[in-house]
Amino acid sequence: MADKVNAEILVREELPADWRAAISAVVRHTRDGIRRHPWLVDLVASHPQVGPNGLRHGEQSLAALSGLPIAPEWKWRIIAAVDDYALGFVIRETLRGEGRSGYTWTPQEREALMRPYLRELLESGEFPNLAPLLGEITSGPSDADEDFERGLRWMLDGIARELGL
Repeated sequence: MADKVNAEILVREELPADWRAAISAVVRHTRDGIRRHPWLVDLVASHPQVGPNGLRHGEQSLAALSGLPIAPEWKWRIIAAVDDYALGFVIRETLRGEGRSGYTWTPQEREALMRPYLRELLESGEFPNLAPLLGEITSGPSDADEDFERGLRWMLDGIARELGL
């Protein structure tokens, strides 16, 4: 099953020449595939993704970085970091959007349930650093796509700076 999803997440069009644009295209496809198949979160966490399409995904990720003048092991480290970021982000998205019972909460339902409890905790004074931040967060949902792109940009900026790219 996972290998079928790995076939779906492959970028079908030619990858951009720029390494950042290319690896971003790969990771966006990965995120989209896992979002379409949230059951994959548990599978990815507990089983290695070996199969022809899993290997094609790894090959495509390496191709995205093929123009970088760095050792292959550094390319693998970049792929691992970017994949870990995307997987962590989509796990949080999946768990936030779907309860373990399979019931999907709307953001409004989740907020209506959590807001009174969270407000009580924050008003206790025990969380002076979290209170201002969580008060802002609970005032409305953020844009997950915007948050994902910002985090990806921060990660790629850091990689580029560290490797002098």
